[in-house]
Amino acid sequence: MIYYQGILQSQTIILLLILSAVAALGLAMYGWRYRYRPGGMPFTAVMVAMFLWTAGFCLEIIHSSLPDKIFWANVQFIGIAFLPVLWLALVADYTDRPYWKRIAAITAVLPVLTNLVIWTDAYHHLFRGRPTIHISAGTFPVLVNDYGPWFFWVHALSGGVIFLLCLWMLVKALISAAPPYRRQVAVLLVALVVPLATDTLYIAGISPVENFNFTPVMFSFSGLLIGWSLFRYQFLNLMPAARSQVVAVMTDGVVVLDSAGRLIDVNAAAQTILPEFSPHAVGHPIAEVLANKPDLLPVFLADQETQTEFSVPKDAESLYYHLHLWPMRSRRGLLTGRFAIIRDITHRRNMDADLRTANAALEEKNTQLTGRNDELRSFAHTVAHDLKNPLSTLLGYIQILASDTGDLPPEILTQVLEAVQNSGARMGSIIDSLLLLSEARQKDVPLSPLDVRALAVHVLGQLAAQVRDYSAEVILVGEAWPQAVGYGPWVESLWTNYITNGLKYGGRPPRLELGAVREETPAGPMVRFWVQDNGDGLSAAEQERLFTPFTRLESGEQAAGHGLGLSIVLRIAQRLNGQAGVVSSGVSGEGSTFYFTLPCPAGETASAHPH
Repeated sequence: MIYYQGILQSQTIILLLILSAVAALGLAMYGWRYRYRPGGMPFTAVMVAMFLWTAGFCLEIIHSSLPDKIFWANVQFIGIAFLPVLWLALVADYTDRPYWKRIAAITAVLPVLTNLVIWTDAYHHLFRGRPTIHISAGTFPVLVNDYGPWFFWVHALSGGVIFLLCLWMLVKALISAAPPYRRQVAVLLVALVVPLATDTLYIAGISPVENFNFTPVMFSFSGLLIGWSLFRYQFLNLMPAARSQVVAVMTDGVVVLDSAGRLIDVNAAAQTILPEFSPHAVGHPIAEVLANKPDLLPVFLADQETQTEFSVPKDAESLYYHLHLWPMRSRRGLLTGRFAIIRDITHRRNMDADLRTANAALEEKNTQLTGRNDELRSFAHTVAHDLKNPLSTLLGYIQILASDTGDLPPEILTQVLEAVQNSGARMGSIIDSLLLLSEARQKDVPLSPLDVRALAVHVLGQLAAQVRDYSAEVILVGEAWPQAVGYGPWVESLWTNYITNGLKYGGRPPRLELGAVREETPAGPMVRFWVQDNGDGLSAAEQERLFTPFTRLESGEQAAGHGLGLSIVLRIAQRLNGQAGVVSSGVSGEGSTFYFTLPCPAGETASAHPH
């Protein structure tokens, strides 16, 4: 009876081992299809090792002689010795830990040495002392390996440490993984723990069948679990490592801190953005890592979602980044870490700056267009009014000449012809002023240092007849005036307008003083040129309106001005990088001082205005 119980027991175990071997081989073939995916090749290798273990153990049980059992036990150890290293490679690949994958490759030397020791054990007995066959009541023949020092101090110890390391990595992954991956990790944990616990009990001498290792049988359970995970949770199709690889190749920087503010993960993009995030900085407090960037510390240590922008100098320009941080919390609301994304927004900032510049330019153009439209309306009104008077006069006298030429005395005829000539000259003057104004608005002219005093003397020579007609006194203050940068014909027009304005609206007789002086201005060193008259002066309101385009201040005699002269002065002065204006106390007899400014030649230093 006991004999038949042993046969039945052995047949049951053999059947389970065959199922385990078939499952392992099938999973290995399935994993081979995914060998180029993360975890695919290590998974295939683990299944091959499990197949060697279970198939070899099955053949060990079937054979009854001691040499045969030892041979098949040695075949098993080809898979058994490599299983810890292969599990480490699988878990490291699954959890995306490249460092531990390299460690697994290095530690592969241990199973190679172990197999060399096993297959040469007959010469040194480091692996087995005196192996025997044991048959107890109600059991089948079992190989008693009588393991030696290499098994315990090299194979078992290193394998135990490696499996504990795998458990540690899987537990960490289980805690931090998203729900879809958490189920995968749980299956891997169970698939690893069950055979590991069984093997540990066997090494400790605890087994339902004396001296019999049920670990290969437990691999049938693990194989079924992993097979279920393949189809239920798409293991090898959906892996956490894929997420880590996505983070690694992201162009956005990714930074992860733990609850204590230590840097625990950073991708290559973040290291490029901030070199402080080097691989050596991992594990250090963020306050220490970013000691040179204290403005970013409050953001990285914030307990609430926070966003900010910062710049990093590079070569001759600055790169701009957007930093977005999220705190990570447990289900109880406790802070477990912080997650930050750093995005390059330099292109967007540059586009925004270009857009702002374009908008500002457009607004400036609109303002200029509005001003020119207003100016055009004033211009049309003024020109129509100013041309109407001399044209009406001209037409009136022409009508007189056409109807009464034979009856007019010579002296009256002379006066009429002079009036016609003056009206024509007046209209010509208006047209010349219009042409000059148009030129001052559009024409580009060469600028050079000028002897402005000589230009003033030349203009006075041209206006000598008017000076005599007004019995005016004109004084040039100073023998030497500072040079200024400008365009000669335009500067002569400035003097012409100011001098004729002084002759018309100055005292009776007019007294004009012309002078110049250097001065410092916010725009740099300038030369101020002036014409001071002895007229009635101008009130503050009149001074404010005087240079408004096409504005006339007086009626009657002073209305002889056609409203263009001072507009031309201001336009020319501004085109020559200067200004124009008037200073007056408003007291009769003290007159007004009309001035324009021009830049000093390069290298000259201006002095303060003496007034």
